[in-house]
Amino acid sequence: MTRAKRLYLINGADGRCERTEGGVSLICRMMVASRMVQEDKVCYACPYSETLYKISTGGKTYDR
Repeated sequence: MTRAKRLYLINGADGRCERTEGGVSLICRMMVASRMVQEDKVCYACPYSETLYKISTGGKTYDR
């Protein structure tokens, strides 16, 4: 049986790192961002929004 890919309406590199790694690091951000560009289907790319960022990370914020 194959594992179904979960879809997220609002997603970003930090949000994906948080869900898969339990935190955010520079290396995780780079790997996830690269993978997202190559593999994910983007319906709409938004400019930065703190509200959308917090939705994607479950309300957590990280430094640059």
